[in-house]
Amino acid sequence: MLLQQGKIEYPDFIIGEGENDCDILVTLQGNYQVKPMKTKIDFECTIYLWAPIDSLIVVEFLDDNSPCDNRNSFIMIRDYWSWYEQVYPMDAKIYQQTKRICNDDYWNRKKFQSKQNGAMITYRYRRIVDEKFKFRLQFIPNNEPCIIFVAGSETTHGEYRLKNNDKNCALYIVQSPKWNKGNFLGIMLTIDEFDVGDTKTKTYIPYPYYCHGVNNFVQFGGFGPGLSGYSTDEMQTWIEICNERYFPNRLYIICPNVVVRLISYNQQRKPYIKFHYRALTTNSFLATDYLFKQNAYKFECTIDSIEMPEMPTPLFLRDENNCWYLIRNQGYHSISTLNEMNLKQKCKIYILAPLKHFIQIEMIDININENDHCDDYEKIDFISATDGWTFENEFIPNRKMDQLPMCKQNGNRFIQSAQNIAQIEFYIPQNDKFNYHSKISPGFAFTVRFFFEPNLCNDVYLINSMIRYTSDRLILMDFKLRKNCTIYFPRLPWIKSGFIGLKFHLYNYSIGKPISELSSLEQNLVILDVPNRCKRLHSEDDLLQIEGGLKFGMTTNLEPYGLEFCNALDVPPPHKITIICPSSAFSLQSSFKYDNFIIFDVTTLFLGEQPTKKKINEDVAYCGTRPVSDQLIISLDYHVCMQVINATGHYSLGASIDNIKKDCDLYIYGANKEQKAEIEIISIRFKCNDSSSSNSNNGNYLRIYDGWKKGNFTILPIYNTYDEIEKHIYPMCKRKNTPIRLSDSIGQIEYRIEGKDWNNDFEFKVRFVDP
Repeated sequence: MLLQQGKIEYPDFIIGEGENDCDILVTLQGNYQVKPMKTKIDFECTIYLWAPIDSLIVVEFLDDNSPCDNRNSFIMIRDYWSWYEQVYPMDAKIYQQTKRICNDDYWNRKKFQSKQNGAMITYRYRRIVDEKFKFRLQFIPNNEPCIIFVAGSETTHGEYRLKNNDKNCALYIVQSPKWNKGNFLGIMLTIDEFDVGDTKTKTYIPYPYYCHGVNNFVQFGGFGPGLSGYSTDEMQTWIEICNERYFPNRLYIICPNVVVRLISYNQQRKPYIKFHYRALTTNSFLATDYLFKQNAYKFECTIDSIEMPEMPTPLFLRDENNCWYLIRNQGYHSISTLNEMNLKQKCKIYILAPLKHFIQIEMIDININENDHCDDYEKIDFISATDGWTFENEFIPNRKMDQLPMCKQNGNRFIQSAQNIAQIEFYIPQNDKFNYHSKISPGFAFTVRFFFEPNLCNDVYLINSMIRYTSDRLILMDFKLRKNCTIYFPRLPWIKSGFIGLKFHLYNYSIGKPISELSSLEQNLVILDVPNRCKRLHSEDDLLQIEGGLKFGMTTNLEPYGLEFCNALDVPPPHKITIICPSSAFSLQSSFKYDNFIIFDVTTLFLGEQPTKKKINEDVAYCGTRPVSDQLIISLDYHVCMQVINATGHYSLGASIDNIKKDCDLYIYGANKEQKAEIEIISIRFKCNDSSSSNSNNGNYLRIYDGWKKGNFTILPIYNTYDEIEKHIYPMCKRKNTPIRLSDSIGQIEYRIEGKDWNNDFEFKVRFVDP
């Protein structure tokens, strides 16, 4: 800007001479001449206008504008920024904030003023013309800025005081995919001053929370890349802070577009926040993997594209010996029946979203026969979805889950999960007839989408590694909305790693009534090495319960006793908990009287690394064989043909590919000789043919034997004739839910499963009862 003879003279700029001038960021006042290159004819181009944060934008279109028809050729001024599906401010009414500039009927000047420090001009020429249009860009002071735009880059930093003036105000730190060239990852933000809430008194909380029921609060969050399909209809990740739930610590928002919004439904208190911020970049020390892992309070946007392609992406097997798949990204996926591994056996597709996200699955195309649906669901073929994960009748979360048919004629083909995991199961027989007019090759195709849910309570953190691994620092909390929140750490069946357990390092926690609030009598009751130690201290409604599983689900009791953790134990952080189990879980139970939380990370533990003796600041437990309850099913090893049970419980057993068509035995053994074994078959999921003859081992069968034997040779007790053996055999294919009490504390289940279809297991209960 030049001053000459008391007048302001603006420099002149030309837009359109460069190949990259079709989408350009303009930050200087001046006179601009715009004439598109011939290569940009019929392109819609955008000029992003950006003023200092304490200024507004004035655009004056000069009197030599090119003619245009406002439809095929146009010039428009927009009082917002937008690209793809993203619009800033995020609540902008774009049809009310767009002005068309074409001047076919008059030549007077046109001047427009923005409501914030950002605006944009869009234009398009549908034919080659010699005309051009000109505009003058000026910045004028804004004494009460409300909506602020900052162009995100690797050098972005500053401080700002945000206050509401009869409307909601916001700071947007954004980057357009059209003109941003930096390595900007997100923002590190620190609160300097704060008074936002329905009351002036601040209630400090130990972790970021949500201001449920509060009229005035600040929302911190972000959006994923516009180029990947993310819109600004709602933030992809966010947190809320208010006086009622005040968290003053530094926040890390790892998103390409960051937003700080001051929301006021009650303007009487004049809320405000002052904060400073600095960019996180790929080169900054604060963005190193090490520091990211140490910070449990980071909010991350997923960056994978949510734009679904026209054709699905085929899935590939995780294990060449088993039909198991794992999906960790959004997309349009397909299963091919041209792959023989996908035929004539039960297959599973495990789907895992990031923490604090739920999953939506929609079946798009089915081409497994000449129809667009299953021929006969659960008799010939099936495709189903489950709100969780299952493996050999063990469940995550720990509850019985029903399968939702996804291929019935005129049936539902959509499911939404309640946590960050879901699964698809299918069984497809050999078939040479397909719908050759289908959009996809033989098989089926479906979409997977992830959605952020800040109050999601149950999560799964998958340690999908065969080498030593330490997780990011994690936080488990109840949000004062759920009485029980659980984070699961399962080991998937195809993981061939030698790790035998997990070591949890607890860095900070607060669970229930603190030790200072306990009576002297209660304090004298503090004993760490006892079962139910928190319940003994009257903290049964506020405690952390550690669970374990020998196989997949959290189904077995921990030994020497179940572990509980709470404030009443008076154990200062840090603290370690080592669980010698392939799968573990932290379950936080809450009464809502306290802000319960735990910050921790988890490291894999390998053979030979388990503690040899208990340390003062460490709890150690291992998974026993005794089931945790009669309600949860403990899965026996489907790959082993001969096993032993010595504990009461609810079990499942079946045949894997390794032992189909084999005669298998399960030996029951009770340690108390005065008791008698009782076996009850609960369900049978294979084509079972009763045969009372011990000589007839052809086909599928399921039998209980009153004693032990191997084939036709008795072990205990000893019988000398086949007739005596036959008297002690109970065919069970048609005797479900009928307890069989044996004559001693020992017994045996004999079974043979020939097919490898989806009906390949059975459930049963074992009890040891007094005579």
